[in-house]
Amino acid sequence: MRKLIHIIILALLSVATARAQVASDYWDDVDFSDTTLISSNVLKNKVINYLFETACMDEAHFDSLSISSLNLVFAKAKVNMRTYEYVLELMLNGYTNMGHDAVTDFLLNYPQLAEGEITMDDGLRLDSITEPYQKVRVGARAPDFSGRESLSFFGQRTANTVTIS
Repeated sequence: MRKLIHIIILALLSVATARAQVASDYWDDVDFSDTTLISSNVLKNKVINYLFETACMDEAHFDSLSISSLNLVFAKAKVNMRTYEYVLELMLNGYTNMGHDAVTDFLLNYPQLAEGEITMDDGLRLDSITEPYQKVRVGARAPDFSGRESLSFFGQRTANTVTIS
């Protein structure tokens, strides 16, 4: 009965208030420092269900709602770097496969981690996780285009000549 009353109250609240309520209550029973959640499907299912409940309510604003929801997830996940890395890779894989570039770009900037907050080894592990998802690596040397008749950009073949000066 109590749960039914709670559901009715949530139904009467605005969508924004409902999202805020879901966000504040949803993670109460999850200990992000417990790395055994990684080897089970508990954390994976919990994150996916949370994103579904908070971001899929409004398809028109899916990317911005996902980013907002992910901010909360990463704020909680950063208590343990292994958990953070797991969630980062899980989300990068999912949002990249769905074609949500704005969310992928957000994830590539290591949400909720400030400079100096992680060790060099942690940073290297994060870089190895994100590297496959980066379209262009910062500081990477451009390929030699001289003498080529056709170029391939992201799998697209073109006969046009590209000159970079």
